[in-house]
Amino acid sequence: MKTLNEKLFNAIKNFKGLEKIMDCDFFIFSRDGIIVYKNLSDEIRSGQELGALSGGLCQAAVQLATMYKLDGAEDFRLDFSSSNNGLFILPIPVKDHEYFLINLYRNHMNPGMNKIVFRSLVNHLVDHKEIFETKLKEEFLFNDIKDHEIDQLFKEVRL
Repeated sequence: MKTLNEKLFNAIKNFKGLEKIMDCDFFIFSRDGIIVYKNLSDEIRSGQELGALSGGLCQAAVQLATMYKLDGAEDFRLDFSSSNNGLFILPIPVKDHEYFLINLYRNHMNPGMNKIVFRSLVNHLVDHKEIFETKLKEEFLFNDIKDHEIDQLFKEVRL
């Protein structure tokens, strides 16, 4: 079974506007900040802090919009930019999942076109929403473990 990262890689590889965004830094992350796909240059941190900060930013923005009673706050885009530098975050609306795509750009000559292409990419991913479906793991590490075996494992543990 393919991982979510592999499924996203294949879907993005088949995206018609791919050549327009391959030189762009972008990643897809879940609401809790877990990066599930990334296309980042070496100079951008690609660790957990990037996902955690992005997840927190999205949650804060949605909460602020909700507190201000804006309808459809979960569908808003977040754009923090100057004329040629910034970040652009789009929700990926798939049932029962909360994922976001973030585009980080620096010295970009046409950020408006960039945003159009990334909105198209999100639409492409939504058209293939089966990518985000997960199945419960049918194999378990311990299929038929007995209570006395668990007791043996933890007999040395004291509370």
